[in-house]
Amino acid sequence: MHAGRHPGITQRELVEHSHADKAQIARLLAQLQQKGWLTRRPDPDDGRVRRLHLSTSGRRLFAQLQALQDGIASTLLREVPAAQQHQLLALLQSARDSISDDLE
Repeated sequence: MHAGRHPGITQRELVEHSHADKAQIARLLAQLQQKGWLTRRPDPDDGRVRRLHLSTSGRRLFAQLQALQDGIASTLLREVPAAQQHQLLALLQSARDSISDDLE
């Protein structure tokens, strides 16, 4: 989840980043909060804004997911030479940037 990589992100920023529907994001955040994985804290400068943070159990789950993701990536790339891994990463970043430009 993006809030795991960017603690304190707002719901609005999350919608902008994901290009998803506001209502869909609101439902997802409500579910995460209900499961105890997410908290919403008032912004210290603007009490109308809520900042999103993973709870202790949310951070634990996020760490487990990151470890799983890293393990899968290592398995998939273990036979690929480092130079080709760097080339693949550059191509994937280029594709991501291209998609981001199209969505804006």
